[in-house]
Amino acid sequence: GSTDPAKIQAALKATDLKQNQLMIGYQGVKFDETRVNRALAAFCAAYGIPLFDPTPAFAEHIARGEVLYHHLEDHHWNAAGHALATALLIRFLDREHLIPPPPGAPSPSAH
Repeated sequence: GSTDPAKIQAALKATDLKQNQLMIGYQGVKFDETRVNRALAAFCAAYGIPLFDPTPAFAEHIARGEVLYHHLEDHHWNAAGHALATALLIRFLDREHLIPPPPGAPSPSAH
């Protein structure tokens, strides 16, 4: 299938499909949207790998009425979504000590 927006719009106009049916393909089917996240989290936990998953924080912000995506059917972040993801990623990297200190800074073990 094409991902060209003009072709998608043309396909929608040529059929009775709604956009979410065209993207998902199954009307009325409820997908477990966090299944892959949970499987990846379990794998990472089992092997001691830090995992950054912004999904729960995004869900909290959306529940408060924040708009983080361009469209409900299109899960591409808008400017607010990118800003939130950036803030969450920086906190994660800092918490996991994955951000190296700037050159010349004292090492954390020196304190």
